[in-house]
Amino acid sequence: MGVLRPLAFFFALVSAPVCAQQADYPDYDPLAEAQSMVDAHVVSDRTGCSVPIPATWNAPYWEQQAAMRRRVVFEQCLERAYTREYDRLERLGYRVADLRDAYPELDWSGIEYALDLKWEDLDRVESKIAIQRQWAETAITILDTFTGPGAPLDSSPLNPARNPYGGYGGYRPDTSVSAPGVP
Repeated sequence: MGVLRPLAFFFALVSAPVCAQQADYPDYDPLAEAQSMVDAHVVSDRTGCSVPIPATWNAPYWEQQAAMRRRVVFEQCLERAYTREYDRLERLGYRVADLRDAYPELDWSGIEYALDLKWEDLDRVESKIAIQRQWAETAITILDTFTGPGAPLDSSPLNPARNPYGGYGGYRPDTSVSAPGVP
């Protein structure tokens, strides 16, 4: 008997906050709570992913491998950013659905419209991710345009722009001058 009384008192203390949370107060407005949850939710369009620097076409193998790894990390970063925002918005939808299930007699159309606007914000994040992917492809295109085979900034020893006088470079050992055509 002596042990049961403190144990019963302990259970009463533990269950009191749970009962208090479930009790509806006369001035409780579930629509206002849901609207405040939706308004407080901000769909972040910041991905935190920087566009990877590509390697030139004639870069050493290790540099090309590093560029490929940077691109894979970039793609994973974009996927994580989208998944993170999608999951956050889905959890918000579940919380609003729980409130809607608890109070089905109320008009939830305004809350549904606000949630639809948040999903449209998520579409904006998806388009920003597509733009970042385009920037990564553009970086590769620009680099290939200016450093590709025969391009103005091609650093290959086989580039004719770097070696206009044949295989010997700018100095001809069989003459006293380095200009072409002068004996």
